[in-house]
Amino acid sequence: NERLRASQTQTDRALDLRIADLAREIAATESRRRTSTQKTLALLTGKGFEEDLRTEIELQLLTAERDALKRLKGQLTERRSLLRTTAQDFENARLRTLQTYDAYLARRAALERLEAGQSILNRMPGSSAWLERNRLVQDVNRAAREYDLAGTGFYVARDRLAKARNISRIEAERVESAGAAILTPL
Repeated sequence: NERLRASQTQTDRALDLRIADLAREIAATESRRRTSTQKTLALLTGKGFEEDLRTEIELQLLTAERDALKRLKGQLTERRSLLRTTAQDFENARLRTLQTYDAYLARRAALERLEAGQSILNRMPGSSAWLERNRLVQDVNRAAREYDLAGTGFYVARDRLAKARNISRIEAERVESAGAAILTPL
């Protein structure tokens, strides 16, 4: 149980090494197993029965630890992948929000410059300044909508990242309890 708890913070390489060590220990333990005839004689005579029992228990413990580490390694890989993907999505959403905000500010500044320069002509319907002002107003409104959508996407990505981080902690606790559940009866 202690090794399983500690293994959650280890690297993939360390987990692979421990799994390989367990495979060697399992093979060595299996080689110490007696044949069924020898076991029957040990049961009848009492000689070696305890040793056989220890060997079987040791084999079960080693196998359970190996299997738990394999599952843990798979879950850690999945969690890392999920965190990496959601973190990248969050960063992309953050950059997109900043870009759309900059575009909104630029279009807004262009509209303000036009309005400051030709205030009377901007209000005369049909004039080229009025048409230009209307086009700039539409650009500002479109940029504001894009910024709003990007902001919504940013908050969704942020919430997904927070949820992925929280799931990782919950799954780590679940892996720990699963490891204990596997080994406790043995």
